[in-house]
Formats: sequence, structure tokens, C-alpha cells
Amino acid sequence: DELIEILPPTREAGEQLVEAGDFDKLIFTGSTRTGRAIARVLADRLIPSSLELSGCDSAIVLADANPELAARVIVNAVRMNRGQTCMAPRRVIVDAAVRAEFVESLKRAVNSESESSDPAAGVVTPGEAGRVRSMIESHKTAGCEVLIDDTIAVLLDVEGDSELARGEWFAPLLTIISARNEEEAIAIHRQHEQHLTTSVFTTTPDRAKRIAVALTSSNITINDCILPIAHPGVGIAGRGPSGWGITQGESGLLSMTHEVVVSKTPGRFRIPPEPPSEEQVSMLRRGMRYIYGNRSGRAGLTSVTRSNGNGSE
Repeated sequence: DELIEILPPTREAGEQLVEAGDFDKLIFTGSTRTGRAIARVLADRLIPSSLELSGCDSAIVLADANPELAARVIVNAVRMNRGQTCMAPRRVIVDAAVRAEFVESLKRAVNSESESSDPAAGVVTPGEAGRVRSMIESHKTAGCEVLIDDTIAVLLDVEGDSELARGEWFAPLLTIISARNEEEAIAIHRQHEQHLTTSVFTTTPDRAKRIAVALTSSNITINDCILPIAHPGVGIAGRGPSGWGITQGESGLLSMTHEVVVSKTPGRFRIPPEPPSEEQVSMLRRGMRYIYGNRSGRAGLTSVTRSNGNGSE
């Protein structure tokens, strides 16, 4: 038989595979909405899956970060593959103490001279490209500042609890959200449930490690973005609306195996299948007392008396 079967790159072929395909496990990368639909179909046949779903990832720029470095790295990550990367940041939550410097660095990184720039032109799905253009125009109409060139659009002054802050798109679009301090930055990040990869920018290593625990993300990069995907040994795992299971790395390979346990009992030391005799039980008790009894270096077994509440024991 063929080891690999290639299906047409159509939605219909994918649906047919999920609904009627004969396979042991399914690995899917895509949107949360499609992942939920796949999980419902597979549940009827109890077929396991690894679902790497929407990232909608955060980049958090703390007060002690290098704002110039953060801006350059984040813009480059969003431009990669026209923003159509699971690990690309969708929102930047920046501490108010460095916001002005960060925005100035963004302006140097984004060439906004052309009025006809269209970063959505390279988006694969026409519907997604149209939605991105609509969000850009709506932000402009609301009087908010937009940095835009042919490779990226950056929407400034986005509220942390707004629809734009959710980051549910797959395109080179980035929103900038201000936070008063570290605690508020983490709170804004956590109120948006899709956490695949989070980037933290800080010059304090101990601070980065401490914050990493609170982010509820499976992959965290310090002073960088998208880095884990370049290492073949690193697994990628979603949580909650970002999916379940793990892909890539050693753990991802092991997740595609089925463990089989084979036990063999040797004839010479076989445990008798019949109930033990009184003599065997007595020998076992003596052995247990010897191993676990009150001897030097071992804790002894002690009897415990318990009152029944009326003075008797």
C-alpha cells in the first residue's frame, strides 16, 4: 500500500477525511472554530487528536525592556510569512513607562510614507484579507493612529478589553495596548484565552522566569519571537481554545505512537495461581515483620487506639 496519500487541498476533502477516514490519530493545525468541529466528529469514534489552534499571541514589553529591540523583533515576527504564522504576535501589551519610546521605534521600523499601502494583499484567504482591511479603515475612521506599509499594519491606542485586542485574525496586523504596570499587562494577556506562544521583553532574567509561570502559555520566548519553531526538538502545545495535545519535538513524535505492554511470567519464579496456604501466609507475615518491623534504621509499625467518644476504647 501507499505509505502517504495526498488529498486535494480543498475544504471538502478535509471534511470527508475527518468524517469517514480510517486512521489512528489526527493532527490538525488551524482555527479554534474548525478545531472544535473536528473534535466533535472524532469524539463519536473515540479517535485521539492533537489540535494546534489559533494562537492570538501576546508580546509583553515591560518597563525595563529595550524598546528599540522589542519593536524591531516584533515587527519582523509579524512580517514573517505575511503574519500567517501561528506563533506571530497579534497584540503588544506595553508598559506605559516605555510606551513612547516603543512607539517611536515602531515608526522607524514601519515605513508609513505610502498612502496606498495594502499589507493584506499577501493574505491567502480573500475573506480574511477583506476583514483586515475593514479593521484598518474602522480604526482610522475612529481617529486612531495607524502605522502601515505593504508588509504590516500597526493599530495604536487599542483598549485591552476591545474586540481588536482579541487578535483573532491570521494576517500582518498588530495592535498596541498600554498597561500601567506589570500586573495589569499580565491581566490583559490572561483575559484573552488563546495562549500558544507569549513573548516577554525585559532586561531582568529573574523577572522573566517569574512572569513565565503566570502567563499560562505553552511556549514562552524572552526578548524574541517565534524562536521555538526553528528548533526541531521543541514541542508545540496549545491550551484551552488554542488546542490540546502536542506536535513537533520528541514529545510530539511520542504522541503519535501507541504504547503496548507485554508481560511474561517465568516458570521458575511463578507466583502460584491458587490461594496461598496457611503456612505460606504465615511465612509472608514473618517476612513483612522482618522488612517493616521495628528494627534499627526502620520506622516501626505501631498500634493505634481510638476513643469512641464515651470513654471506652
